[in-house]
Amino acid sequence: MFQDKKIKTMKIQDILKNKYTEEELVKLETLHLENNKIEKIEGIDTLVNLKNLYLENNKIEKIEGMDNLIKLETLCLHNTQIKKIEGLDNLVNLKCLFLDKYQAFTKEKVKQIIEDNK
Repeated sequence: MFQDKKIKTMKIQDILKNKYTEEELVKLETLHLENNKIEKIEGIDTLVNLKNLYLENNKIEKIEGMDNLIKLETLCLHNTQIKKIEGLDNLVNLKCLFLDKYQAFTKEKVKQIIEDNK
C-alpha cells in the first residue's frame, strides 16, 4: 500500500479504516493519535522512523513504550494526565516537547529535563 502512495503521515482513523502491514507502518514519520482516550502508550515501539508523534488530549499518565523511537523529533503530550517527566532517555533527537497548551520545550531544555529527572 505504501509503495505507491508513499504515506508518511497518518491519523488513527486511517489505520482503523485500512489494514496495513507492519512493514508499511514502520515507514511512518508522523502519527496523529490525539483525542482518542488513550490511557497507555503501547504498540508503537516498532515505528522506528517516527519523527513526530501527537498524543495530546488523551488520558496518558506515564511516558513509556518509546525506547525505540530514537528518530523522534517532536512529541506532543499536552492535555494528558502526565505528572512526572520520565521515559525520554532514548529520545536523543527530540527537539520539541509539548507538555501543556502553553508550554513547549526546546531540545536544550528537554536534555536538561532528562538529566534533572535521572
